[in-house]
Amino acid sequence: MNGILDDSIYDNHQIFNRSRSSYVLNDIWIINSNECTNDCNNRGRCEYSSCICDHGYSGTFCEHINCPNSFCYDDLDIWSSERCHHCSGHGNCIESKCHCDNGWIGHDCSFRDCPNKCSADIDPNFGQCFEIKPLSQCVCNETLKRGGDDCSLIYCLNDCNGKGSCNGNDGRCSCNEGYYGIDCSLKVISFRNLGEYLVIYFNFMIIFIFIIFI
Repeated sequence: MNGILDDSIYDNHQIFNRSRSSYVLNDIWIINSNECTNDCNNRGRCEYSSCICDHGYSGTFCEHINCPNSFCYDDLDIWSSERCHHCSGHGNCIESKCHCDNGWIGHDCSFRDCPNKCSADIDPNFGQCFEIKPLSQCVCNETLKRGGDDCSLIYCLNDCNGKGSCNGNDGRCSCNEGYYGIDCSLKVISFRNLGEYLVIYFNFMIIFIFIIFI
């Protein structure tokens, strides 16, 4: 049946759940297939008293504005309720704004969060997370000599000049045998080596004096 029936027809009958678009008469639904509540707020079309919302809107009467990267659909063949896929499937849409699940970021929750949030829980100055697909990446603070995938490491001065190992927890070099200094750039001179240097020095001085005075 189509259209709203005249009220007089129901004078001697019990009516439940009466609305603009449908009636229940003695457990029988009478549906006005051409009318939906609030005309779907002018954001969709009415089919069998159900709103089919335009792109970007959702809700029973298309009253909601969707969040970025969200879509909704209806399956009229089985009269299912509206189903929505919000915020790239990684968050909830609240008042048209995405609230991302843990591990996801971005205005539409489409980006993986950076490892350990770039150690921001320790110090927000250690680094920043940049949304780079497919995986976001940390850009660490070079001034603070931060490094590593999550900016949790401290780079050593001059990378210990290849003469030692760097302790990423405190940024200090552990120098190899025979080297010392903050960046392992200084070489230890043993007494044996010192004697060799003195021999070379004196030989040089003899040659120099010989050249000057001859």
